[in-house]
Amino acid sequence: LKADMLADLAMDLANMKFEFMENELEENALVLNFDGYVSMPADDIDMDISFDTETAQLTSIMSLIPAYFAQDLEGVDANGEVVLDGYVRGTYNEQSMPGFMAELKVGNGSIKYPDLPKSIENIAIDAKVESPEGNDLDKIAVDIPKFYMEIGKSASEPNTLDAELFLRNPMSDPNIKTRVDADMNLGSFKDVIPMEE
Repeated sequence: LKADMLADLAMDLANMKFEFMENELEENALVLNFDGYVSMPADDIDMDISFDTETAQLTSIMSLIPAYFAQDLEGVDANGEVVLDGYVRGTYNEQSMPGFMAELKVGNGSIKYPDLPKSIENIAIDAKVESPEGNDLDKIAVDIPKFYMEIGKSASEPNTLDAELFLRNPMSDPNIKTRVDADMNLGSFKDVIPMEE
């Protein structure tokens, strides 16, 4: 992971409050804008930080995949509109964690590795994870109403994956609603993703 941060801070040292203004965090190829504040008047750390991407490409998101699992992205042709936003909000101390939310949307996505005959097309993802009370993991909500892609699709092999997932109360009484429609030839993965022999 490579990270660079450009930050303008307004500092209230008497109250130990630090406000972020027009800040930018670059992680690998992904650039996040963020603003908000962190306040440490005593032992507690209060925070309200929001982040989003102004413009992002699918390769930016792919760059966050750990190197152990990802092939070299050089030469990969990846297209698609990407929106990533979220927040971290609340108090951090020994008894409390801040709430958080992260939302990812991908539209009209495609990925084509060099030297491979086929591509992944029509990638569409709508995913959101939210925990309004960070220390109560039972309040985490996962909403993925759309997860779709065509993996080396051809006339003889539809190779489509269409899924959704909703999760509530994961700790006390998991309430899960999921659907997966897949019509795939798993052998065709070698035509779209670099794999070892």
